[in-house]
Amino acid sequence: MKRVEPSSRRARRHQAGRIPFVLALSLIPLTSFNAGLRAESVLEASYQLTAGWNFIRIPFEPLVKDPHTALAAIGWESLWTWVPSATREGSGRWVAAHRDAPPFLNTLQEIPGPGSYGLLMKSAGSLKLKGRWRSERSGLRGGQFQLFSPRVPDAPPTLTGYFFRPGVKEKVGAVYEHAGGAYRKVGDGDPLRADAAYWVLPAQDVPAPDPLRIGAGFGGLRFDAQTTVQEIEIDVGSSPEERTIGLRAIPSAGATGTTDWLEVLGPDGDYLPVGTGISLVVPAEASLLRVTLRARKSGLAASGVTGLAAVIEVSSSVGRAFVGAELEVPTLRGIWTGEARLTEVERPSFHGGGYTPAPTLAVALIFEVPSAGRPRLLPCAEVTVDRDGRELHHTMQAALFPDAIELLGTLGSNGTIGVLRATVSLDPAHPLNPYRHRYTPEHIDGYALTRSVTLKFGVLPPGSPSDLSPFATVGVLGGTYEEEIHGLSKEPIRVRGAFRLRRLAEGVAAGCAALGR
Repeated sequence: MKRVEPSSRRARRHQAGRIPFVLALSLIPLTSFNAGLRAESVLEASYQLTAGWNFIRIPFEPLVKDPHTALAAIGWESLWTWVPSATREGSGRWVAAHRDAPPFLNTLQEIPGPGSYGLLMKSAGSLKLKGRWRSERSGLRGGQFQLFSPRVPDAPPTLTGYFFRPGVKEKVGAVYEHAGGAYRKVGDGDPLRADAAYWVLPAQDVPAPDPLRIGAGFGGLRFDAQTTVQEIEIDVGSSPEERTIGLRAIPSAGATGTTDWLEVLGPDGDYLPVGTGISLVVPAEASLLRVTLRARKSGLAASGVTGLAAVIEVSSSVGRAFVGAELEVPTLRGIWTGEARLTEVERPSFHGGGYTPAPTLAVALIFEVPSAGRPRLLPCAEVTVDRDGRELHHTMQAALFPDAIELLGTLGSNGTIGVLRATVSLDPAHPLNPYRHRYTPEHIDGYALTRSVTLKFGVLPPGSPSDLSPFATVGVLGGTYEEEIHGLSKEPIRVRGAFRLRRLAEGVAAGCAALGR
């Protein structure tokens, strides 16, 4: 077969092994944007209350914060809690809400969140509360009585067993409980009660009295398209003996009621469903246990669920600790950004055609799946984010395409299969034609270009190494990018490579008003 020469001097540079200049335009560097969570870790707590004083622990931020509304189903008289001073250590004040008192006497306008409360009941009753899980980092103030609710497992430990840590057991002084209408001092060997609050008089401040402590950030764990693996660090305290730690996921009362999406890295290196619970071993003399958790993708994007949440409970023989976990389930609908890495170009020869390796070229892609209509490749997108209370606007560009291009074909519900195609033409006088130069008489008009683009989802080019991390499985689209270009030579130029896209956060609007498009 006779080799065909380029149609002009400028087009001669597009020889075999080279990728056309029309594809060499790239994307303005992107900034990482955060989006609000679509699901929240919601728990439900039940209390059996007796007439008189009940000292309880509310482990979350109630959904209904108004005391009169939240307690309307029971015969309550007043609700009290201690608010420590933000300026002077060891000081604070009691605030209360009264059912039948004039409103100006109520110093507790809403139930603030996790903490210990004194509830005075006129008669016995049953109370149910729901709330958003929020991390609590409160300690004990030295030199004053205060309410404290130990987080104990189903088989509760003794007072000494709970406050076993060095630096804690020496500082915790007298502990009293209210039971049977009377106060009683708790002995060292007496078991503690779940969901109960005790009067504690520490000799000194105790910043962290609980025997189990989780390091996971104040807001808990978040999984989304950018973060599919998280690690928590559990401080269990030192011991000369091997200990067993239980880990389980409690479905959120405000979500779909499932924890199937959450997995934990087992000791053999495989990820296992957290499910109803697994056991982890802490070696003797060790005080820290690191646990790796992963959100899995399989079946979630196709289920139509936009957000999932759970509360992870860590328990031992002496205490419990909790951390919220929330997953923003990616869907195909929305804006996706990424790039295609072009690595091959077709090289015609006397022995037939075929693709040959070429220097890698990264080109930007902005892909939109609208709620109605066909998928599109966009030239740009505008992003609005909130940073430090300021609303900021960013414009992203994919200069590879001058206008939005509608794609024809099919795309599977989870984005792992499907082929989308489009054809775009660029006339010689188009202002974005890369071969048009208004100040050079020879090139006042460029070439009439026709580009046929094909996106094959879930299929990589032959011999292309996969750069997809086995952990980055949520909110990722990938496959083969192919393009055929007409107008630069007598025969079309064909290039191909792998593409990878990630879904942008909410708050993205298609179109680029700032660029006049």
